[in-house]
Amino acid sequence: PSAVQNRFYKDSDIAYDVLTRAFCLEKGIEYQSFWTLGANRHGLQHEGVNEMATEKGISVENVMYAFVMALGITPLDGTTNKQHMQEDMELVSRIKGGERLLSEEEIDLLSEILGIPDAGADEL
Repeated sequence: PSAVQNRFYKDSDIAYDVLTRAFCLEKGIEYQSFWTLGANRHGLQHEGVNEMATEKGISVENVMYAFVMALGITPLDGTTNKQHMQEDMELVSRIKGGERLLSEEEIDLLSEILGIPDAGADEL
């Protein structure tokens, strides 16, 4: 396969598909996440995530999308809201254009908040 689509949530294989994502990376298979926002409401409501969003001038949902993209994941956007889709596409354009929205420390903090083992951007 050239892509794997899986739920991105704590109860998958070793929390957040760590093994599956590592396999995909090793084999050159794109990992696409769905349920990225819905299954991670606890992270979106965390004070640290809210602070990051405010500091960066983006929504907490976009912080989550920036996070998963920093991990090499392509998030599948299920919104039907035109404004949210526009915001999400602008975020993707910024990241694909080379802008790094999250520091390694912020990636580590988000990994800790969600409970993702060994999720540093350079580790998978």
